[in-house]
Amino acid sequence: MFLSPLIQSLRALRWGKDPAVCIAYAVFAAIFIFLACLPFSVAVQNMQVRKLHFALHPFGVWAADQFVPSMYNFHNRLVISYAPLHELDASQELAPVRTMTVNHYSFHPMYLDTDRQRLISDQPLHLYALTSYRGREWMTPCVLTCEGNVIHMQIGTTDEPAQR
Repeated sequence: MFLSPLIQSLRALRWGKDPAVCIAYAVFAAIFIFLACLPFSVAVQNMQVRKLHFALHPFGVWAADQFVPSMYNFHNRLVISYAPLHELDASQELAPVRTMTVNHYSFHPMYLDTDRQRLISDQPLHLYALTSYRGREWMTPCVLTCEGNVIHMQIGTTDEPAQR
């Protein structure tokens, strides 16, 4: 049986003799429980989306969240446009410049030199990180402005991705 060695190991643990191992098992158990709640808990889903959208966390929450694997089962997209989405009209020429699927952090391409160079523009670019999971969707806006080769990036207007 797969769990037999794990169960034997847990039974053999003694807090007085193996405190570091006990702490490691407790951390692994907490991460497992957290991830097992992901499909059912809105709070856990929101926390993982905040991580993917580079939303601000208190340091303690951010530090604890670094031990939790980022979820690749979220669908992350990045929409890049010269106009805010609410001003776009699909029948006009103001359609999004580019839409891409991102496998991890939605805004991560902005930190890669090759993608950043393609985004240098005389006019502000509006980026929208869209994350969907189990019929829910979150969106975080971002505005890129350029001064020469320096890109300024302002993510969101709040520290919470908006659920759509």
